[in-house]
Amino acid sequence: MKIFILVLLSIVVTKCYSQDILTLYQKDFPNEYYTTKENNEFLFLNLQKAVQTRPDMVYYLSEILNSFSVTHDTVFFLKDMRYFASISNDIGNKKIMWGRDQIKKTSSLDSESSLKQKVIDFFSPAARDSIKTVSLSECPFSIDINKKYYFSFKFYTNDPSLEYNASENYEEKSIFLEKQIIQHFKNLADFKGVDENLILKDRSINGIMDYWYLFATEDLPDRNNMEAYNIVSDYTNNNYSIEDNFSRFMISGGYGINNTAKVSYTINEDPFHEPIDHSNLTPSDQYSIDITYRYKIKPVRSIFSYFNINFSVQSFKLPDNINQYINNTIRYRIITPFDTTDYKEDITSNGAIIKVDKMTTLIFEPSVPIYFPYRNIFLEFGCYIGMNIIKYTLDYGYHYKRTETKTNGNGTSTTTVTLEGDSLPILENKTQTNWIVRPVANILFEPVSHIFLKATIAPDLSKVSLGISF
Repeated sequence: MKIFILVLLSIVVTKCYSQDILTLYQKDFPNEYYTTKENNEFLFLNLQKAVQTRPDMVYYLSEILNSFSVTHDTVFFLKDMRYFASISNDIGNKKIMWGRDQIKKTSSLDSESSLKQKVIDFFSPAARDSIKTVSLSECPFSIDINKKYYFSFKFYTNDPSLEYNASENYEEKSIFLEKQIIQHFKNLADFKGVDENLILKDRSINGIMDYWYLFATEDLPDRNNMEAYNIVSDYTNNNYSIEDNFSRFMISGGYGINNTAKVSYTINEDPFHEPIDHSNLTPSDQYSIDITYRYKIKPVRSIFSYFNINFSVQSFKLPDNINQYINNTIRYRIITPFDTTDYKEDITSNGAIIKVDKMTTLIFEPSVPIYFPYRNIFLEFGCYIGMNIIKYTLDYGYHYKRTETKTNGNGTSTTTVTLEGDSLPILENKTQTNWIVRPVANILFEPVSHIFLKATIAPDLSKVSLGISF
């Protein structure tokens, strides 16, 4: 099923591309190549070969097919097509030698080995083929340089309505666009603004291979900076290296958008020895200060390229109605009967109120990068080990009642309250700590150098932070 889908997509893409290139040059070839399927396929295959070799090769194909359309001389047509094939192979050989030259120059660069290998891998497809033996003969027709540049200019502008006009200087126009194309890839490597109106077959850095011939010419402007291997190397370093802008320290302030802290408490004054209740408190706001140290492991952006050690202090703002009320609780005991009198004690809680005064969390968070969707966006994963420190006030009291039951001689009994009263209010200031361990994910975004935004996501802790690095 997967193979079928791939084949189908390939057919669709090829068909769309064939229609584009055939439409682009329709005014430059005899109409007979657009009327029959056989001629149409022949034209497409040779047009495709021409533009993939170099766009001015369309000029040679146009001259040959237009001439044959008039003379219908098969002998000369075959001879002309052999010439077309030989110059195509000659240009192909130049591309192979250019690719090998770029690899040789890349190998001499003073850069990190893994980054250098990425540049070598970029040029390897252009350099791996064998050099073909080519026997170039004299061109069977006189070459019109201006018209030759017309076909390149038409390819760069992708304008099907354009027709050749001998009074126009297509050489000047083509060279102007070629300089813009070269500058586009240079700006792309340096992360500068690019001309969105410039028409390119591939706007990404991979497009260099489509326009390789512009970088292979001896007339390349500012040759030291504009050679393809330098541009690709700059692009690779800017995208994958962490050497230039790597910061060891980061400081940020954050605001929490979700946090749950569990608070439990115990009334430990006699006669209460057991926990009466516990409460889950959800703070309304959370503020934090983070200090992070980053240790570089590898000089390139990749999984485990550095290790974060983050320390965080978080303080929580609580709503006014955070007081938690404890329901009444009754404890009692029976004093062992003595003679004819029984004693019973009833102890009833008057209720207790817990008020959380302050909540602070100390967090230690190690993490590592696991994905770089873009040069200034980092996805990190780790865990945080936190200690919640909760300070609260416990306000409670209880009611005490002692009764005496005496058995009379006639079998009846009399109950008398011998002691009853309320305790004084009991107020306790308490501190409670509990540990939490959770997985955590960070999304780090650096819009400008040394300024970052960070989103922290964990099961019970989410926050956004703004900070600086140095």
